[in-house]
Amino acid sequence: MTESHPDPKMRWKNRRRMAYISLLAILTVIGLALFIVPIERLKVLEEIITWFFFIMGSIIGSYVGFATLDEKWNKEK
Repeated sequence: MTESHPDPKMRWKNRRRMAYISLLAILTVIGLALFIVPIERLKVLEEIITWFFFIMGSIIGSYVGFATLDEKWNKEK
């Protein structure tokens, strides 16, 4: 198994930051789609936006899943 990080608070810092940035990116795209971008352009960008949501959601889900798994493994020690 992997060795413990010297500072447990810092271990997941960058991963957590990446998940928060992904969440903010999703919220920004939703805000732009609802209030700024015209419907005609959204129809053209529909597939790209769908893939964007899928990828950003995967980043967030991976962080949550691996953080939970890591917490479970560290409790068993």
